[in-house]
Amino acid sequence: MVAVPARPAGGGVSAVASEARPRVHVTPPSGWLNDPVGGLVHRGRQHLFFQYVPSSTEWQVSCHWGHLVGDDLVRWEHLPVGLAPGDGDDGVWSGSAVVDSSGPVLLYTSVLDRHLDLGRVALARPLDGDLLTWRKHAGGPVLEPPRELDLTHFRDPFVWGTPGDWRMAVGAALRGRGGAVLRYASLDLQQWRFEGILAESGGEAGLGEMWECPQYVDLDGEPALVVSVWEAGRLDRVVGARGTDRGHFVPGRWETLGYGGSAYALTTYRDRAGRLAGTAWLRHETAATPRVGWTGVLSLPLLLRAGADGGIRVAPHPDVDTLRRAPLDCRDGRVDLTGDEVTEGLADLEVALAGGGQLRLDTDDAPVVVTSTGAGLTIESAGRTTAVPVPDASREVALRVVVDRGVVEAWTGDGRWVALRVPHLRVHRASVRGGRLDAWQLDPVQAAPAG
Repeated sequence: MVAVPARPAGGGVSAVASEARPRVHVTPPSGWLNDPVGGLVHRGRQHLFFQYVPSSTEWQVSCHWGHLVGDDLVRWEHLPVGLAPGDGDDGVWSGSAVVDSSGPVLLYTSVLDRHLDLGRVALARPLDGDLLTWRKHAGGPVLEPPRELDLTHFRDPFVWGTPGDWRMAVGAALRGRGGAVLRYASLDLQQWRFEGILAESGGEAGLGEMWECPQYVDLDGEPALVVSVWEAGRLDRVVGARGTDRGHFVPGRWETLGYGGSAYALTTYRDRAGRLAGTAWLRHETAATPRVGWTGVLSLPLLLRAGADGGIRVAPHPDVDTLRRAPLDCRDGRVDLTGDEVTEGLADLEVALAGGGQLRLDTDDAPVVVTSTGAGLTIESAGRTTAVPVPDASREVALRVVVDRGVVEAWTGDGRWVALRVPHLRVHRASVRGGRLDAWQLDPVQAAPAG
């Protein structure tokens, strides 16, 4: 769970800054959206939850779990709220989902207003086969922060395993030592045994003072740890590492997953084919700006895999391919992204940039510019410059770019992912200098979320 710093007074749905909704990215029906959580497959359909404040476009302690369901990972339907504060919770914060012998189980961070940084782990089970209604565990939280450690933060359970053999990782901060992930074991998801510190930053530069949203996964037969780095109240970035498990996780090398300054709170889950998929929250860089009606966007679905270089590689999930419609007319290395009120500003681009080549996305304001530098890519957007390392960038660099209203996501051919939020802007034209460009229309599957 992301604990967002307090913002200026004036909660509730604002009436100042209006933004056209993205058409292929999930947004909330109303109010605030942040962390995606609790992905699972049930009766052949994919479910995904997200942190949600229905009545405010500003973050509040009283987060709920919004609920999505779909036959794939791009065509989502909003269901009624899955979990809400109450029953001893002042807020229902981030967590995960598993399926035990009786069915799906949600494990979440239960917070009290007076102890926000030190959450408790609680669980809920469904009351119906469609997972529309959930009942919290009658005994209250099933795990409190361990007293034997000097913790400043404790939240965001990530659970994996099978009935009778469950494991859990919880995000934490060790006073004076930095971010950490704690490890637990259980037979029944209710009684948990502390097994020690799974991993910690050890004061390594750039790894922050707290680790949120830990994901401890099997990546092509090798353990990998993904965490979101929190530093002095600032939501920094998502990092990950492959490594070895020797009773604790020994990382190889840490690397950024998601360049561009927007991606945070990456959550992982298995899709219907058993592949390791993921979704992240794409933050608005100027989130304190008052908004009309809604704020917050989820990334497109991702696939995570082991890279040949020992790193973690990210690619668009194959379901993203199903959004393509007819080819767009690309002439002289450019394409106009015209259309009606629903489809204008949407495109799926395939780009090849030679050394020094450039992709330019023109908007109502400053453009988004991607340049191949020979050492990698440089991305300029909304006054921010991001460097993306790309091996063999002196050769031609392949890019897949999905352009939506207020959102641009891109993937390099070798598995680097870039996510940009450009609120209030529509891309009118894409053009390439020193390279090739192909483009397709996109199916506007998220045009009208239910409210």
